[in-house]
Amino acid sequence: MFDDVLLQCEQALCNARADTDAGCIEIAARKFLNARHIEVYGFAGSGFLGHEIQYRLALMKLPAIAYIAPLIQNSLAPLLEANDVIVAISISGLTRYVIDSVKMAKGSGAFVVSITPAGALLARIFDVNIA
Repeated sequence: MFDDVLLQCEQALCNARADTDAGCIEIAARKFLNARHIEVYGFAGSGFLGHEIQYRLALMKLPAIAYIAPLIQNSLAPLLEANDVIVAISISGLTRYVIDSVKMAKGSGAFVVSITPAGALLARIFDVNIA
């Protein structure tokens, strides 16, 4: 059973590597390193993933904070600037709360990294998508 679990993990990593555009990761990483603020937006299950991203960015000493409440996202997005980064997470790519917040953030000049399926509504308004 243990070997089966390891094989599944190995396959998942191989699939992730094959599906991920390394150029997008590099662009996002450069933006993260030069960001004044990194805000992570998600809702419901995607919000929990947002907290994990916040934690991992904090381990790299990057200024990240996750917001899962739409009211807070909508209140803070207009305050962002060109040197700020939004990480927008939506498992479906259709979450209206996240899409509305991203539109406001982009209107303020923030750079948007989305983690959503390619072709989804959210994926149409990103700067870089990590599918």
